Amino acid sequence: NSYNSVTLRRGAFSGNSAAGNGGAIFTDGGVLALDASVIAGNTAAAGGGLYNATGVLMLTNSYLFTNTATDGGALNIADGAAQLANLVLGGNTATNGAALSSGGSTQLLQSTVASPTVGGGSAIYVAGGTAGVTSTIVASYTTGIQQAGGVATADYNL
Repeated sequence: NSYNSVTLRRGAFSGNSAAGNGGAIFTDGGVLALDASVIAGNTAAAGGGLYNATGVLMLTNSYLFTNTATDGGALNIADGAAQLANLVLGGNTATNGAALSSGGSTQLLQSTVASPTVGGGSAIYVAGGTAGVTSTIVASYTTGIQQAGGVATADYNL
């Protein structure tokens, strides 16, 4: 259905804030496809850059950096599904999951998660659901993947 899907290529979302969830983008149902985009310098309680409450998120070939939240500095996949591929997630901060907090069904593929200094806490936080991290570099965090609930798998990562 074309009424509940959005595709955006080469978008830029920076310097936004939300008192609740999703500093730059909040999704609740439908399908959101982002490609070759930049999400930077955003702030929220959860999902400093992007918060996916439900629905499907497809995020590819994009940069997410210097976003801030309590849960999921760059991305928070609360209860939806996400296919994340070829991303650079750098310098994001959060208490739980500086780059990503997942409670839904999330696949992170062929990406880089890094901090310019050793980041406290976890780079990726699995609160529930299923999360798979494959062929991804995670650098400069005290904990790469923290599993508080759900199922987490990691294959061919550095």
